[in-house]
Amino acid sequence: MNAILASVIAMLLFPGSWQINPEKVVEVTLTEWKIDMPTTLPPGLYNFKITNAGHHSHTLKIKNKGLERKLQKDLKPGETSELKVNLKPGVYRVNCPIGFGPFGHSDKGMELQLNVGKITR
Repeated sequence: MNAILASVIAMLLFPGSWQINPEKVVEVTLTEWKIDMPTTLPPGLYNFKITNAGHHSHTLKIKNKGLERKLQKDLKPGETSELKVNLKPGVYRVNCPIGFGPFGHSDKGMELQLNVGKITR
């Protein structure tokens, strides 16, 4: 009974600290022609905080089999936005899908591979 009471008190005093799977924050910076973010993450719920530090509009898309998430609108220079994604183990393509072919941001270098899985140290 004391353990239950202690848990209830802790939840009231520290709301949010008892969440089973709290989201993790990943800072992402977009510039010409680069995406700066980690390329390896453990599985889980993520809040990607994306900043366009470049001089052109950019966006972010995360894709693999069964998942495709993209910012709702392109970011103008200086703008920031957030994208929440639940990443399961696997390999993801992260890119800026603005433009096409040799004029596309992905072809200019705004693309990377994100590996999600167990990280051993």
